[in-house]
Amino acid sequence: MFAGHVGAALIVKRAAPGVGLGKLVAGALLLDSLLGVFVLAGLESVKVPDDFASLHFLRFDFPVSHGLLAALSWSLVALALVRKKWGVEAGNAVGLAVFSHWPLDAIEHEPELPLALGSPRWAFRSGTSCRSPSHSRRRSSPAGSWRTGRSRAGAASASRSQPAPSWR
Repeated sequence: MFAGHVGAALIVKRAAPGVGLGKLVAGALLLDSLLGVFVLAGLESVKVPDDFASLHFLRFDFPVSHGLLAALSWSLVALALVRKKWGVEAGNAVGLAVFSHWPLDAIEHEPELPLALGSPRWAFRSGTSCRSPSHSRRRSSPAGSWRTGRSRAGAASASRSQPAPSWR
């Protein structure tokens, strides 16, 4: 998702050409930076699930950095701080870049994004409607198949039948 968040910063840059790209990229990546800090502080967690070898996705518990209400709050904080130092255009652009993180993660993540602290977790996947937490395994989506050229299940079985590449 790193590239997607940087891409969002580039789109905001197009709309606000007077704002430095570094500010926008920093804003777009702010929630992930906060996640790292909050994991180290024990407020949030990242777990490696038992099926990681086949699915390659970590499980997150991140209501303080990545919840909808949290993302909105962090974007307003960034907007206010940047506005005070660099002006209205920069503040609005950085606030938008910070908030852009949430919808992009809602498309990509498992149903683990809380709307607010203690609320049910959900996500939106392309080609599907909102998924509830009852879906315990990631399903292949048209976007997922397009990214890899084959379904996730096909990728897992193909990786078992072929020797691992040598990275020497």
